[in-house]
Amino acid sequence: MSALYEEHTAALLGEILTDHQFTWVHSFRGWDKIVETVARSENFGWDTRTLLTDAANVMRTAGKAGELDDQKNTPAVVMADALDEATERLPRRRTDILARYRVPALSDAAAAQDPILATYARSHVEQMHAFVDTYIDQATRNRAPWMVALGDPGTDPRKQALFESAATEVAVSRILADVSDEVTDPCAQLSEVRTAAVTKKIEQIHHSPAAVSVYSSYTADELRTAAASVRRRISGTRLMLGLATGELASATKNSAVGAVDAGVAAAEADAQKIHTVRQARTAHERIRRDPNATDDQINQARAARVAAEAAAPDERSWGAIEIAATGGRAHQGRRDRAAHTDQRVIGQLNTRIARIEKTITADRKRLTLIGTEQRTRPATSTPAGRRRATPDTDHEHAPDTPTHHQEHDRGPEL
Repeated sequence: MSALYEEHTAALLGEILTDHQFTWVHSFRGWDKIVETVARSENFGWDTRTLLTDAANVMRTAGKAGELDDQKNTPAVVMADALDEATERLPRRRTDILARYRVPALSDAAAAQDPILATYARSHVEQMHAFVDTYIDQATRNRAPWMVALGDPGTDPRKQALFESAATEVAVSRILADVSDEVTDPCAQLSEVRTAAVTKKIEQIHHSPAAVSVYSSYTADELRTAAASVRRRISGTRLMLGLATGELASATKNSAVGAVDAGVAAAEADAQKIHTVRQARTAHERIRRDPNATDDQINQARAARVAAEAAAPDERSWGAIEIAATGGRAHQGRRDRAAHTDQRVIGQLNTRIARIEKTITADRKRLTLIGTEQRTRPATSTPAGRRRATPDTDHEHAPDTPTHHQEHDRGPEL
């Protein structure tokens, strides 16, 4: 991700600064700090282009005042300080799924800089999810003390949602701290703010009133509404499953290895065009210097040279293209990385499919519970006990996505 954000920063500043200014900003001390701020901006949803434009104006003003140098007060340092000042009071709140992992997310703008590298980075993210899921499954099977302390959610979908959210957050904290099962306190590695949140979830899992049936407090109308909601959710999840299955088939057919091979073929074709231009120039120069050459021969050689130059790539990139076309070892390295990316992408899709199937299974269990409650209840019966005014069935099992507010948490370590 660092490489992608650096490319994204360079692309934005390439549009904001002149070539001379960009060279100074990129060459001297302070560049890395600018990239870090851009990563924060993309994660927290700030206006990155505006922030960089304002910082560039501050740098230009300092330059006109003669306050820049190549040691302490470099252009990049001045811009980085301006960015720090501009972002100091901006809201630092993340709602993306990676917030709980305390790592930066990859924005679409940064991912566009290199699709292959972006796919590789995102596959690592999916593998991180799978690793956490595996960690939780092992703790559940082994009845690890920290997992037992979270409580038993039973079949209540609300408790299950609280349990899954708490287990994920605790598991991530334990993985990051590399603690053993000897540490039994689930909140041992959590911050004070997150400890309070997880403790509240555990209390709700342990102490929420138990019912003979999860839906025993629902009225008949609410049961019908809940059943319809679950059916809609199953239908939508089936559609997601179909899309994920299609993506898996596409990823298996259209591999990153094929893209690398196509890129190599394109580089070789461009190198051949460059070779043609060099030959045409040599021939034109030889005929032009030949005292016996006619005007028609000279014009024909000139036309061939012009046509070859028009068909060739930009001359400024010839050196890189020729190096790329002859770099057999580099091609093999890229191909190996692409093959690794294929494996990661397919693993990511398989993990996603497994999660979707797990969601469908859970919703089918909920539908079965609702149907059981409807069959065992007389047509005119009313549920006992108090009931909320309106059911919130569409969100009853949505995971609790952690948010980070400025007054409590300064954000992830990017």
